[in-house]
Amino acid sequence: MEICDSRRNITMCPLCDRVCSYWTLNSACGTARASHLFDNPATVFFSIFMALWAAFFMEHWKRRQMRLNYEWDLTGFEEEE
Repeated sequence: MEICDSRRNITMCPLCDRVCSYWTLNSACGTARASHLFDNPATVFFSIFMALWAAFFMEHWKRRQMRLNYEWDLTGFEEEE
């Protein structure tokens, strides 16, 4: 990452008007690395995978629940609230 390069000593303007001093850009390197961990192109593929997995899991669970209801002869019973 460019901001983590120690050879580039980029001085940034203060973040507030009166009390803040100047700061270097490479001091934000840790935050940039943590941000890249959660915000990268693989996140899109992971979210698609999780959505498909959840849909398949729910359909499988509904099918298994119906099969167990039939095997245990619980087809005539309804849930009580």
